[in-house]
Amino acid sequence: MKTKSNLLFKYKAPNHNVFKVDGAGFKECTKPTENDKAPPLTSGNDKIKLTTAGNKWYICSVSNHCADKGMKLFITVADESSAARSLIWSGSYQVFIATVIAIVAIVV
Repeated sequence: MKTKSNLLFKYKAPNHNVFKVDGAGFKECTKPTENDKAPPLTSGNDKIKLTTAGNKWYICSVSNHCADKGMKLFITVADESSAARSLIWSGSYQVFIATVIAIVAIVV
């Protein structure tokens, strides 16, 4: 993936949500505190514009979906000028895909 790409999370609301977390939150399946900037995405059709390069982590915080069902996503976003692209799924990605489909739309 590279900058200027869009990441689309499609899922059945309100059964799931999407929180952007840091590496520690991803590892521990810990949602951000109420003092953090970004509220969860909850529409079931959530589009994220990837504007900066680097690692990005996302989790579902409903019930124990992240910890017990592996519903979390880690991606590395490369600078638009870079040829490197990587998409890394974590945990039991089959369960993640079955219940929360992440569609990546690359804007050219």
